[in-house]
Amino acid sequence: MFSHITEDFLPLVNKETVLVGHSLENDLLALKVSHSLVIDTTVLYKHSRGGTYKIALRVLTRKFLSREIQDSQNGHDSIEDAKAAMDLAFLKIKHGKSFVSFVLTKYTYLHIMGLNCHLY
Repeated sequence: MFSHITEDFLPLVNKETVLVGHSLENDLLALKVSHSLVIDTTVLYKHSRGGTYKIALRVLTRKFLSREIQDSQNGHDSIEDAKAAMDLAFLKIKHGKSFVSFVLTKYTYLHIMGLNCHLY
């Protein structure tokens, strides 16, 4: 099913290519591709519950980039999602490791640069 996508994808990527995205492990598993240079926004912006909990890309984008994505009736726009993931990665890189230690959902606490704030 994904063989034609994998055939198109592999020539674009080499061992020095950095892949940036959100929950990339799902895409790479579907393509049956293993890659060692990955920046994943689900890892950069961890959910406070840890484990397999992940924060949706649209939530991270709204919170940290102040923009709405994935609000079309037509479903996800892959280019919009890719831009959001890149912008979130650059934001984290720009502000450093301590920028956001973990992100919680509504009615919980947000830990930013060592400060706890209650979200309403």
